[in-house]
Parts: sequence; C-alpha cells; structure tokens
Amino acid sequence: MPDNNGHFPDEYDSNVIVYLREFETFKFFSKEREMNLQIEDKGAAVLIEVKEERLDAHNSGELKNHMLKLFEEGKNNLIVDLQAVRFVDSSGLGALVSGFKNASSRNGNLKLSGLQLQVKSMFELTRLHRVFEIYTDSTEALASFQQ
Repeated sequence: MPDNNGHFPDEYDSNVIVYLREFETFKFFSKEREMNLQIEDKGAAVLIEVKEERLDAHNSGELKNHMLKLFEEGKNNLIVDLQAVRFVDSSGLGALVSGFKNASSRNGNLKLSGLQLQVKSMFELTRLHRVFEIYTDSTEALASFQQ
C-alpha cells in the first residue's frame, strides 16, 4: 500500500501498479509476463491477434516492439486484431499510431479488426477511426489487402 504521500515501498519498483479508484483497490502486474499475441503470416499481410483484455501502458510497448521487428523483416502490411481487447488507453493508441506511421513510411499499411464497442468508441472519440481502416473481422481485413 502507498504511504501518506502516495509513494509505494521499494519492493514494488519492479511491478506496474494500477490504482482502481472506484474500487479503492490496487492491482499489481508483473513486468515479467509476456504479452499474449498470436502472430501469423497470411501472405498478403501479417495478422497480429492481441489476446489481452487491455492494451495499455503495461503492454503497448511490447506490441510496438513486435510490429517494429516485423517491419525490419520487410513485413509492411499488418492486421492488428483487437477482438479480445476490451480497453485501450492512450499508450495503446500510441502504439497503434506508431505502427501505422511505420507501415506507411514503408509503403505498407496497418489495418485493424474486431474492435469491441468500448474500443471502437475510443477510436471515434479520438477521431482515429478516420485514420485507420477498421474491419469487422480479420478475414475481411485480409481480403482488403488481396484486392
């Protein structure tokens, strides 16, 4: 628990701490756990399925690194499937925008699929639905690369 100044003891330095104000509780997430991603080369594009409920400051850097690695391998067309994701924060949006910019600079594209209602609302609120091509599912997104 934090002290009166809101600081946590040193033993928590290796963890990401999320304070859920509405529940007056804390959740601790180990930085050691790898992000659950399924990556598959589909020919016209690489499909990255995010198998996490949240895309946030805790794990968005890892997604960004995976996308950068794919770009370095010459895989410039990506589909990021967010079907399992129920929450995206500004860090998650930033990772996706970074991926989009990297793909575009390499004459590729990054398309999104499977957005849950809450996530889709975040894209609309930030007007990013005007930047990304968003598809109902990954099959539809893959078909758009094959045209």
